[in-house]
Amino acid sequence: MNKELYEQLCEDYEKRGLWKLYTHSEKLRKCAEKYGDRIALIDGQEEISYNELVRRSDAMAAYFLSKGFVNGDRIVIQHINCISFAVMCFGMFRIGVIPVLAMPSHREKEVDGIIGISGAAGYIVIRSYHGVEYTALADTMQELHPDLKIMFADDLEAVDLSEYTLDEDSFGKPDNRDTAIIVLSGGSTGIPKLIARTHSDYLHSQKYCALSCGMNEESVSLIAMPVTHNWNLCGPGLFGSIFAGALTILSRNGSADEILDYIERYHVTTVALVPSLVSACLDILEFVGDIDVSSLKMIQIGGALCSPQLAERAMQGFDCVISQIYGMGEGFVCATYPNDSREQILYTQGKPISPGDILRIVDENDNDVPVGEAGEIIARGPSVVTEYYGAPELTAAYFTEDGFYRTGDKGMIRPEDGYIRILGRTREQINRLGEKIMPSELEEYLADYPDAETVCVTPADDPELGQRICLFIKPRDGADRSQFTLQSIRSYLAERQLATFKMPDQLVIVEEMPLTKVGKLDRKKLRDLAERGGI
Repeated sequence: MNKELYEQLCEDYEKRGLWKLYTHSEKLRKCAEKYGDRIALIDGQEEISYNELVRRSDAMAAYFLSKGFVNGDRIVIQHINCISFAVMCFGMFRIGVIPVLAMPSHREKEVDGIIGISGAAGYIVIRSYHGVEYTALADTMQELHPDLKIMFADDLEAVDLSEYTLDEDSFGKPDNRDTAIIVLSGGSTGIPKLIARTHSDYLHSQKYCALSCGMNEESVSLIAMPVTHNWNLCGPGLFGSIFAGALTILSRNGSADEILDYIERYHVTTVALVPSLVSACLDILEFVGDIDVSSLKMIQIGGALCSPQLAERAMQGFDCVISQIYGMGEGFVCATYPNDSREQILYTQGKPISPGDILRIVDENDNDVPVGEAGEIIARGPSVVTEYYGAPELTAAYFTEDGFYRTGDKGMIRPEDGYIRILGRTREQINRLGEKIMPSELEEYLADYPDAETVCVTPADDPELGQRICLFIKPRDGADRSQFTLQSIRSYLAERQLATFKMPDQLVIVEEMPLTKVGKLDRKKLRDLAERGGI
């Protein structure tokens, strides 16, 4: 998209009131003026009021300035669900420093790529989490990026912030159109695509995600999944919940038993979960039987397609409304609404949450197909970005010249109500529990696996994962077949620092790989075989 058209769109969004002329830090201050000493966040270990969140984030901003960070600098943050994460982010927002998200599950290849593409000046990382030690990862990043300023989250949490006072004249003020945060999307080489979200478009998304699920000042919002995943920040997530005036609870571990415990303990009204976590929570509820989840009014289910059977089971088991969510870090979000019919909730993914977003269904030539017919979903609007950060070649591949984002998803618009149904992927990217994995990356990692002649990775539809990762291997003649086990292959990949969410879920050994008429691997046949459970 050329700059002139982008400027026209920005001016239009501002003129129509879809984009507000303030930043995340300014929005937080407005909330503090309204809610004062009311509790904003609880993370199981401490709680913090709106006023205290402003005070601590201002002090954290002063600390970052003292370490040499300035407006426009990027800091990669690999942290967990806790109040200090919010303090760090709002501290960066205050002075125009840009948080760049990294998941706790990311390892050397992903973090190196994120740092390299973003041109980060700093890296905040936890020391350990769920038995994983990150100090060696930090050491490796320091070797690969000698000028990078490494900060451990534990040390930042121990800083005496009372020693730091923010001088309003000591930093450049960010603007509403400036980049607020850089979030992640899937990547074709194992390195996530980076998505720069401005203050305006990100605040717009948070507002309308909150409205779509009926969140307000009476709500208690549970953030159960990793907060460094865009949905858990913006859908409405951490930021949207705070700005809606809700009491926001952060689950540190995100296990099904902790989720149910927090719902009961804090009288949670709204929670966002992937289908597998919904199923796990229901299993516990059905087994234990005496957990009080009667406070729940809404469960958002997204990250992967939710089957009608699971949606029905969730509504009955939790005795509340569910909202099917279809969204992405690039900003486009659809949802079903609390007052929608049972049929709409069970069998559709709703409609765009933003009143300014434009949804189109197009054929391979970008021509709109008739309503009711299937095609690729593309979208543009005040919540949707128009490029990838630092990747013009990816921008050219995923965005049209007039700024529509190509989702790569096949869908259709229902004639009877305009709601959208997602029908699958037009690309080969695997969507496992909301994480995006490219088969080519795993195939590259396994190209040198001992005695493997041919390796192929495909998705397979899965009722709990959305899609599982299926690995096909044709061994070399005379190879010892005992070395081809799922456990041995996962160990091999772990030694090469592959992120855990990219590990194969299913292994199928084949005598011959099926080929198309032109001699290429027939991935469709392999996927069909995977979905039948193998040979």
